[in-house]
Amino acid sequence: MAQRSTTTGTQRSRAAAWVLVGALLAAVPVGAVMSAAADDVGAAAVPTQPCPTTEITPGVAPRANYVSDRLRGAGYSASAVAGILGNLDYLSAVTPTTQSESGKRVGLALWGKTRWKRYTAFAAREGVNRWFLSAQTSFLLREMAADPGHFRHDRLRRSTDEVAAATYFHKTFVRTAASPAEVRATRGAKATGWAQALADRRVDRSPGDNDTYGLFLTCEPVTGTVERCPTVPAPFRASFRRHTGFRWTSISAASQLVSRCVYANFPRIRLHGTYRPGHMPTWGRALDFMMPGGCSSGPGRSYTRSAADLLLGGRLAQYLLRRGERFGLDYVIWQDRIRNPDSFYGEDPFAPIETWRGDLHNNGDCTNTHFDHVHMSVTRSA
Repeated sequence: MAQRSTTTGTQRSRAAAWVLVGALLAAVPVGAVMSAAADDVGAAAVPTQPCPTTEITPGVAPRANYVSDRLRGAGYSASAVAGILGNLDYLSAVTPTTQSESGKRVGLALWGKTRWKRYTAFAAREGVNRWFLSAQTSFLLREMAADPGHFRHDRLRRSTDEVAAATYFHKTFVRTAASPAEVRATRGAKATGWAQALADRRVDRSPGDNDTYGLFLTCEPVTGTVERCPTVPAPFRASFRRHTGFRWTSISAASQLVSRCVYANFPRIRLHGTYRPGHMPTWGRALDFMMPGGCSSGPGRSYTRSAADLLLGGRLAQYLLRRGERFGLDYVIWQDRIRNPDSFYGEDPFAPIETWRGDLHNNGDCTNTHFDHVHMSVTRSA
């Protein structure tokens, strides 16, 4: 990799009591950095349940707000937006990584095989990761604007009744076998909920989707499942080899699983890497997830350049720790803090960096101190 991290702390000291991973800067309190995901921590201990069929799905407001802003910016009425969101919530919990149980329908609108193939071609032309919420929303808008005859785009845009909009969107765009009464009772009810939730919200004409990734759902979509992590595409594997000198398929199976899940759920992180010698515990069982904006070092301190990256890295650290058993996770390092999943729900206090790292932690190298990437290591090779 062009940018290399070091895990000297784990080489010199595997302390019995690990300290909490935090998205910290010297000038930023822990709560301020991690508050966006604070509800996720408590929810993670609760078994995931099916999403309610009539209420709006808990935890998806950031994604729904982004989609709403994009639709309103394209001229859709508030009622039309609520009707569309009622359907998207029912189908995917407004989550771009959703897949049906069969795996044949994928994405925000649970597109079928033919439409998903069109979408992935669109994403490839745009040069973006197919799991971007922004890209899937753009394709959704494009499909609706195409107006293939049976779907009257302008009629939906001017809708003044969210339940009617939900019914019309289902009938002309989604087209399942559900009866009109069932649609009104489920998607229509969700549409009413979204109309109320968005009623007093000011439309952002230049919305950003960067704060919508890595959010934890407390339920599964009714007709699909999240957290299925598809394999990474060939262009990503080629990029991985260019940056690291290793084939992506040469890292451990456990590392591959983590890479796949991060690729899908954190598409803004484009570079996953490893190196040898020195990447602990081995190059095949450790990965660095590089923040897009990088880091900088100054007299006596290092820092992550972008506030969005700070939030993104903090969410990624929590995402990995929550799934520690599934991933076979050993530990995570971020912002010169380290923690393993066994102590994630504990009461361990933040410890001084010297308690686990013997070298001069703030040595002027912000990559060495993990301000531009999240490091993770797994315990197994298979």
